[in-house]
Amino acid sequence: MNNFAVELTRAAVAVAALGGSSAEFSSLSDAAVLAARGPIADLLRLSNTAAAMLAGTIADRSRPEFGQSGLAARHGFGNATLMVRQATGLSRIEAGRLVAVGVLMSGTETAERLTAEAEHEAARATQAAAGAATEATAKAEREAEREAVRWAAREAERAAAWAVTHPDLPLPAAASPGRASRPGASGNPGIPGGAAGRGGAVAGADHARRRRRHLLARRW
Repeated sequence: MNNFAVELTRAAVAVAALGGSSAEFSSLSDAAVLAARGPIADLLRLSNTAAAMLAGTIADRSRPEFGQSGLAARHGFGNATLMVRQATGLSRIEAGRLVAVGVLMSGTETAERLTAEAEHEAARATQAAAGAATEATAKAEREAEREAVRWAAREAERAAAWAVTHPDLPLPAAASPGRASRPGASGNPGIPGGAAGRGGAVAGADHARRRRRHLLARRW
């Protein structure tokens, strides 16, 4: 039960408790008569609101595009205003105003509902986008960590290979992790084709020649 129904029920119960005849109302104390004004005013206001909502519903189901299949037409009325007039006992002008208020209330309620739904969908989309961005960031971080581990393993292998082939030379500086896997473009002398690789090969050859000369000198 929504707030309107609760308020209407409360007001109707309070008014009903006042009595059902002039004699019962006459027996009320002055304080009770003064207190009764609020519930009766609420009941009138809420009843008028309910009548407007009903008039708006009749108008919606009696739209001109429905033709003879509309609610008012099917019950012998030319339009929704005439049907509301017959149901409420209001004048044609008052019934027309009630229909207009009901249509306005219905349109406002529909607009508010659509706005709330759009805001809810926007919030869900924002939340989903934030979740996707977080997941993408986490995935990139995990990939970066794996790449760092692979790069460290390659560097360890490079250092071990260099120590075997060039024990007397310092290990050249390595390329950054992002470039280490590019053959020929990195500074890894263990990868043929790069400038550093060719420099390492020349240095190795010079070292071998110096070692042979040293051994020959010792022999003689």
